[in-house]
Amino acid sequence: QVTAGTTYTGEFIKLDADLTFNTGNAVDWATTPAAHTVPRVGVDGKKFSGTFDGYGHTVSGVYMSGETDDGIGLFADIAGATIQNLLVRNSYIGGQDYVGTIAGEVSAETTIKNIYVHSDVTVESTQSASGKLAQTGGIVGACYGKPQFTLTLSDCVFAGTVLAAATYTGGLIGAGNSSPNKHDVVLTNCLMIGVVPNKGNCGGFFSTNNCKADTGTVNTTITGCVYAGRQFGSYPFGSGSTYGTVTVTNCYTTTLKENNMAYKSLDAESAEGVAAVTLKALMGTDASVTIPGWTKRANDIMIPSGIASFAGLPQMIVLQYTITWENDDGTVLATEVYDLGEVPEYKGEDPTKAEDENYTYKFNRWSPVIEAVIGDATYTAVFSRSGKLIPADSETDEVPVTTTEAPATTTAAPEKPAKKGCKSVIGSGIAVIMMIAGAGVVLCRKKER
Repeated sequence: QVTAGTTYTGEFIKLDADLTFNTGNAVDWATTPAAHTVPRVGVDGKKFSGTFDGYGHTVSGVYMSGETDDGIGLFADIAGATIQNLLVRNSYIGGQDYVGTIAGEVSAETTIKNIYVHSDVTVESTQSASGKLAQTGGIVGACYGKPQFTLTLSDCVFAGTVLAAATYTGGLIGAGNSSPNKHDVVLTNCLMIGVVPNKGNCGGFFSTNNCKADTGTVNTTITGCVYAGRQFGSYPFGSGSTYGTVTVTNCYTTTLKENNMAYKSLDAESAEGVAAVTLKALMGTDASVTIPGWTKRANDIMIPSGIASFAGLPQMIVLQYTITWENDDGTVLATEVYDLGEVPEYKGEDPTKAEDENYTYKFNRWSPVIEAVIGDATYTAVFSRSGKLIPADSETDEVPVTTTEAPATTTAAPEKPAKKGCKSVIGSGIAVIMMIAGAGVVLCRKKER
């Protein structure tokens, strides 16, 4: 209907159920198309201008692929619209230019709020032969238009992956174009925990202001936002230019490298109002960071309050730690990654220890006692030992060796007649007491005749 010219200006549209367009793994759809291609809302310059409210429902299995198309997203182009309260999961959205999960293009005053894009969503663009910019963002591909307007994103989370052939790529918004007038980008209480390319004019939240001095400016304001993404390109929050500004206030960025999550340092000094913190400072109900309008969740990163009540909201980040299993000689048997609070379990065969001259060994337990994960830990194998048959000499019977744990300092016991297991050694027999490794070992010779 939008493609046919219906703009829905002033209309309110409510989603009252979850929608699944395709099943399977969206990771495969970049090379193997899904069964169903989902049509965009509005193509050929037709715009959606109403209010779309997802009511906290989930849209999943979205597959879009148009290597020669511009304006790729659930909405191809929105102008004067409001898009809110929606979760997107397990989807692949690909095109040539202006590519984003929610909207390919924004061309007039628009608000996008309370949006969550899961880690199993990929947004990808390809640069065409004509050299288009391939402007790509996790939420919006680009804002572009002649009338003066403001694009506002609030309480939005992007946890997916952005891939782009060119360099105008952002975690939330790809690029801002201005021709010929001014428009602004406002980001409030947004969380970026996804992946963007580490090249060119790529930004954690916003890429670049792609405009000319004589045509206008794009000003970006980022307030109360958190960046904990993986790779950020040239600009952690967004690139200012001669023709626009980036103002960052009360924002936080992670700096540590946590296991496989590969967090990058974001050069917090590049913008005032940015505090560099560890991921742990943003995790759990005891998180040390407090931002107005954010909610703290147990064992998870804090989230914008606008999406906190969504029923389908999954765990966003689980702190993971490295558990090392090693033998008692220090040999590493296995290295595994466990989530915070999980109880580790060694999955290999029981460790072994080679016998020596006097003992055989059997795995007994791990040390220290295995507990729920609260950080990196190493568990070492502990063995119990048993004595073995030892020949006294070529003329002797082989007799079992009895082992007992004994103090490090021991005095020899008086000689006694051998008991069952040895023939009489009274008189010409010989009893030998040997102290080996703190254990008493009794060897009996055959009676001499």
